[in-house]
Amino acid sequence: MAMWWDSIRDELLSCSMPPRGSRVTLRDEERERILLWIRCGFPE
Repeated sequence: MAMWWDSIRDELLSCSMPPRGSRVTLRDEERERILLWIRCGFPE
């Protein structure tokens, strides 16, 4: 995932991840947690 951080960030910020019609959903808190993980340099 770390290799695609910029694409993941862009998709999350545009609310297009996960895709519409997907059975998977993200709550705002989950979206923020992923964005924070990217911002902090992908800590394990």
